[in-house]
Amino acid sequence: MKKPQFIFILAAVFGTAAFILALVGDMRCHFIKFTDTASATSDPISIEFGIWYQESIAYSSSASEKIAVTKSCKSYSDSITIDGNWKAARAFSILSFFFGSIVLIINLVACCARPDKSKVIIGPGYVIASIFQGLNLLFLNSNACKNNALVNGISSQSPEISFPQTCS
Repeated sequence: MKKPQFIFILAAVFGTAAFILALVGDMRCHFIKFTDTASATSDPISIEFGIWYQESIAYSSSASEKIAVTKSCKSYSDSITIDGNWKAARAFSILSFFFGSIVLIINLVACCARPDKSKVIIGPGYVIASIFQGLNLLFLNSNACKNNALVNGISSQSPEISFPQTCS
């Protein structure tokens, strides 16, 4: 195996890992977390949110069983106000997905085809995709993390539950 092909294969392996991790990170509902600060138990209540989805918690119990908690991700309701930083994080999430997938496909083709022609695109392409992925951190400055309506609603309805003003 020639040295240039080895470099393209190595870049493809790391690019594939980064693509999968970015996709999982963007599409899950575990980007930010609010944890109950007033709870005296060892397992405080926490609620998690993502760029695209929020955590849904369902409780069920019967006379003979303990309380069972089911957590899943669901889409945000239409009543949630999405501010500019949140919209920007969503846009960069989409851009990083498409741009990263295009660069990854070019990289995978370059492993088998002509690596001389594509090395000019692959390096800067991965850098741009990384910048787009990094700009997802704008979500931390959005109203999902600061002044979250769902968290404020739970805190006002249940005085025994107290969430911090910002996420962690």
